[in-house]
Amino acid sequence: MNKPVENPALVAAIADLQKNNTPAARARVVEELRQAHFLSPVKITPKPAANEAGQSFIEKGTTVELDLLVRDDNQTFLPVFTDWPELKKWRVRGDEQTLISTYDDLNGMIMRDQKYAGFIINVASSQMCIDRTLMAEINGSVVSRTDFGPHAVEQDTPVRIGIPNHADLPRELLIALVKDFKMQPHIKTAWLVLIERKGSFLLVVNFTGDEASTFKRILQIGTPHLKQNELLRAIKFDPQDKENLSAYVARACEPFYKRKLWGSF
Repeated sequence: MNKPVENPALVAAIADLQKNNTPAARARVVEELRQAHFLSPVKITPKPAANEAGQSFIEKGTTVELDLLVRDDNQTFLPVFTDWPELKKWRVRGDEQTLISTYDDLNGMIMRDQKYAGFIINVASSQMCIDRTLMAEINGSVVSRTDFGPHAVEQDTPVRIGIPNHADLPRELLIALVKDFKMQPHIKTAWLVLIERKGSFLLVVNFTGDEASTFKRILQIGTPHLKQNELLRAIKFDPQDKENLSAYVARACEPFYKRKLWGSF
C-alpha cells in the first residue's frame, strides 16, 4: 500500500493532552481519534499481487494476521500508527504490509474479542494507550455506578423510567449479560429498564463484593452489544433505601436475571 497516511491534527492533540491533561484536551483527542486513519501492520499470506493499475486485492483463502503487542501485565494490544515515519520508528522493513484502519474498524475488532485489551497509537513515541474502558466512554456507552448517585440530580428532579416490554429490550445485550452473570456467583439479580430517552437503558444489579471490578466487567461484556448512540448506565441495588432509584425499579418490574432462575425475553 503506497497511499500516504497522515494525521497531524491527532498527533498535535495527543501532544497537547500529554502536556495539559484537561477536559478540553481530552475532548479534542476524542474528536480527532474518530476522524483518523491509522496504519495497522499485518502479515498477509499469500501476499497479494498488484494489477496494472497498482491495485491489490485479497483473494478468498488469504490469511491476514494482525501484529500484536503483549505488555508486561500480559494484556494484548493492537499497535497502530498515525503515519509512515511513526511506523518506521518502531520497525523498518522493506516489505512492510499494512492496512488502513479507522477507529470504528479497531473498535469493532477489539470489542468483539475479549483477548484484545485495546490499541496503542505510535508505540515508539507518544505511546497513547486506548483501552477497552476508554473506548466504551468514547463510544458513548458508559456503565457508571455514579450516573444516578445521590448528587447526580437536584432534589425533587424527576427521573423518567419506562417499564419495557421484552421486545423493547436489546436481546443480544440481555443474552450476553445473562451468560456472564451465570459465571459470577456474587451477582444475584438484575433488572433492565428504559430511561429518559429512546436508546438509553438503566441496569440495576443486586450483587456482593467489589463495585469497581463488577461494573468494569459489565461494561466490557455489555458495550459490544449496544448499537450506535445507545447508552447503558448501571447502579447497584440498595435494599436498605426504599426511596432510591434502584429500589423503585425492583418494585416496578420483573428482573431479567435471577441467580439459578431467570425469565424468558
